[in-house]
Amino acid sequence: MGKGEQLPEQDALESLERQLAIPSAWFLKPKTEYEAGSFFCRSKAAITRAARSIAKLV
Repeated sequence: MGKGEQLPEQDALESLERQLAIPSAWFLKPKTEYEAGSFFCRSKAAITRAARSIAKLV
C-alpha cells in the first residue's frame, strides 16, 4: 500500500458489501490512474437553459 492508503475494518467492509450489493473485492482493487483531461465537468452557469430543462424532466 502506498502512503496515505489504508484498509477498511472487516465489519465495515462487510456492511458496505451487503448494503450496496457489491463484492468486497471491488473495494480492495487498486485505484485506476486517469490521465488529466479524462473527465470534463461544467459549471451550472455553462449549461444551457434547454439542457437544464431536460435534466429536470429526468
